[in-house]
This record gives sequence, structure tokens and C-alpha cells, in this order.
Amino acid sequence: KTSDVDTLVNVHSGGLNRQKEQVRKEYPGDNPLAVKEDTITEEDLANSFRTQYEDFKKTYQEAANATEEKGKDHDKDGDVDSKDYMKSKDIAIKKAMAKVNDHYGQIDIVIANAGITQMAPMRTTDERDFSRVIDINLNGSWRTFKAALSYIEESKGYLAAICSMASFVHCPLQASYAASKAGMLAVCNSIRLEVKHLGVDVGSYHPTFFPSPLMDNVTSDPVGHKLWGGNKEGPWKMITVEEVVDEILNGLEDRAELVVIPKRKTLVAKASGFFRRYIEKRGFK
Repeated sequence: KTSDVDTLVNVHSGGLNRQKEQVRKEYPGDNPLAVKEDTITEEDLANSFRTQYEDFKKTYQEAANATEEKGKDHDKDGDVDSKDYMKSKDIAIKKAMAKVNDHYGQIDIVIANAGITQMAPMRTTDERDFSRVIDINLNGSWRTFKAALSYIEESKGYLAAICSMASFVHCPLQASYAASKAGMLAVCNSIRLEVKHLGVDVGSYHPTFFPSPLMDNVTSDPVGHKLWGGNKEGPWKMITVEEVVDEILNGLEDRAELVVIPKRKTLVAKASGFFRRYIEKRGFK
């Protein structure tokens, strides 16, 4: 059975719309994919996505809380043992993914959207702070993909990672963030070759700066403001949230391998090694 939320997603997804005629041929009669597109509003779609996100977040948090304290081990300094921490995160995401699959009956697309940052020179960066960025941005996205893979294999679905232009252009004072996003691009490129024969596609998404809580912290920091000039002009100029969302949706519909946002930066992204010295000279004073 297809829920109302699944109907909204299917009707508004151009990639799935291209499959609707085939679905109708295979499953004639009354089916949710036959609903007229003009009966679904943008507000309906946004609300359905918001509900799904809140449900998933709640499920994950409940599973994380239940597993993180249970059997927790500590090292000689009183810190949580890293193996125990990793195990709790692994269990939590697996439980959340299983609950989502049970609720909707199928998982077609999984988007790994983990992202935090830290601005500090290596001289003053604590190793734990560096590791936290790597664990959330890189390891967290990998855990999400791993937990989802069996369901995505079954549906011949799509794995998507929200990376960054930092996958290609590596800014000073952001070694952990740049490493995590470059690493996630490599993860996508690697596992794409592993799962292609299963009918599974993998895509990486690379937006430049755009308004967000993460960027609020960056632009309010005096060092960040000086480094990127307030993101008001030049190569670091912000784009709108709407542009980012539109390009991500287009990529999801097409099951794209690589999406650079805005598109005009695609050449820089694909030839980042060639452009690196020019970018560093022009972009970082």
C-alpha cells in the first residue's frame, strides 16, 4: 500500500513521473500514482516532508538515548569508550531506518545531510573538536548509508549525500570540515561502483554558501567575516535557499551522480586541482 505521503512524493517527483505510465501498465485500475498532479499543493508537499523528517528525528533520538546509556563503558580518564559510542550510534540509526521502512513499506531515497563546522587554526584546534566534525559529517553520513543499504537495494533506490563546495575548494581554518566533505565525495564515488550492478544510484550534492544556522555562526565570527568578506560578493557570494532546494530536487528526480550548486561552478568543481592556485590567490587574502 502507498501512503498519502508516498503519493505526494511520487506525484511531485519528475524522475518518478517518467515511470508513471509504466506503473499504470503493470498495475491497471485504481492506484495512487494515477492521482492528478494539480490536486497536490506545494504546501501539502512541504508539510508531508516536514512530518516525515520530525518522525524520523524522533525515532532516531529515542533509539540513540536508549542505547547510548545502556552498558556504557568508560576509559581510564572517565570518557565514554569510543567503541561503545560507535556501537550505540550504529544501533540507533539501524532501529530508526527499520521503523521508517516498517511504517512506509519501502524506502526509495535516503539523503545523508549531516553537517557541522569549526573555524580554528590547527595550532589551537583540540583533537576532540576535529574528530567530532569528522564523526558527524563523514562517519555519520556513512553510517546512514550503511543502515539504509539493504532497503535501498530492495527498492533499487537512490543514496544522496549533501556535501559542499568544500569537497573541492579547501579553505583555511576549516581543515576538519574540508576533510569531511572531501571524504564524503570519495565515499560516494567509491560505493557507487559497488552498488551500481544492484540498480542502486549514488549522488553527491555540493552547494556553495547559502543562508543557514551553520552560516549564521560563520558570518557572525569576525575571522569568518574577514576570510569570506561577509559572503556578499566574489567567489564566496551566498546564493538563496530556494536555488539550493530547487537544484537538489532536480538532482533527486534525475538520480544524478554529482550536483554542483550553482551550476556555473561545476567547471571549478570538476577541475578543482587545476584552479586551486588561482582560487587561493584570489579568494584568500
